[in-house]
Amino acid sequence: MTDGFNADKGLFRVFLSRRRLVMAAAGSVIVGCASAADQPRTIRQRIADRRAQRMAGDGGVGAPTDRLADPNALKGEFAVVTELGEFADQARAGRKVLWKAYLPSGASKAPVVIYSHGGGGTRESGRIYGEHLASHGIGALHIQHIGTDRDAFRENPQQISEAARNPKAGAPRYEDVGFVVRELRRGSPLGGRIDAARLGVAGHSLGAITTLIAAGQFVEGYGQSLAAPDIKGAFALSPSPPRKGYGDAATAFDKMLAPIFHLTGTEDDAPNGDFQAPARRIPFDETTNVDQRLLILKGANHFTFGGDPNPQLRGQSFAYPGLERHHDLIKAASVLFWRSVFDGDAAAKQFLDGGAFKSLLGPDDTLEFKPAR
Repeated sequence: MTDGFNADKGLFRVFLSRRRLVMAAAGSVIVGCASAADQPRTIRQRIADRRAQRMAGDGGVGAPTDRLADPNALKGEFAVVTELGEFADQARAGRKVLWKAYLPSGASKAPVVIYSHGGGGTRESGRIYGEHLASHGIGALHIQHIGTDRDAFRENPQQISEAARNPKAGAPRYEDVGFVVRELRRGSPLGGRIDAARLGVAGHSLGAITTLIAAGQFVEGYGQSLAAPDIKGAFALSPSPPRKGYGDAATAFDKMLAPIFHLTGTEDDAPNGDFQAPARRIPFDETTNVDQRLLILKGANHFTFGGDPNPQLRGQSFAYPGLERHHDLIKAASVLFWRSVFDGDAAAKQFLDGGAFKSLLGPDDTLEFKPAR
């Protein structure tokens, strides 16, 4: 199963180009296009059903389903407090960024991970990640991007795919991250409870695109102007290769700014049909100048990484027997990664890279480490 992930990257690009042509001809229900709208409902539904079946995959049949007992996967010692708020960016006509903070109770000067939701999400997205980090002494600030959030999806789902394919449409959400970083660093309602010198970014799907752009991904027409150079690390759940409008994968990741942990699964196809799961390793393969890790979970689908205990899309469940175990692995990886990044924790780094974390994986899961060169 891992052979596909290690296939020649040139073949991926050929595959992606051909796939776009096929999808354009067939029509995409999730993305939507004129040709699809003209098709009989039954044909479009069959196309959507086939894609959903591919995305759900086999759930890693035969893979372990037992929960992890490792302390990094279990709830930590801190009680978790939450707080809601919003920032308004006067430089962008008062654009609002809603947020939900997860903080370790009684801790002072906690580092903070800014979490960017996927298309159609809200500041409530990824709750299990925020709660878990905070219980281990690491704050999380989950932000909501107007224009690609749940309201935008309900209004017109095509807005989500447009942001993923057109950087001009995605730019407002990418700029949200840099704005929030500046707000935290100049003093915020979170005050002395956080250490604004230790900030990181994480996100799922469109939020992973946001995460990699914040970490220095070159974007056509913008260069690195959308980056947040003050961040210390990036945790990309379901990372994506650059779509055509964003630039060339061969150069987009030349000058990344912080260590990156990429996480994906063997069934992690793009929901809009742009590419299949193996292409998600392209950012890892093309980046060379920062330390990186790539975790691939057998049977994990796209919705695994959003952190929902019962992920659904348009009434179809994408849960499977090993989902909770996969969430345990993701949570453990996040604690270890952020401790190594924020605190220079040698034990956490050794656990990740010295074989201990691999011992927690299923037989067909893989973890790769690629040091900067």
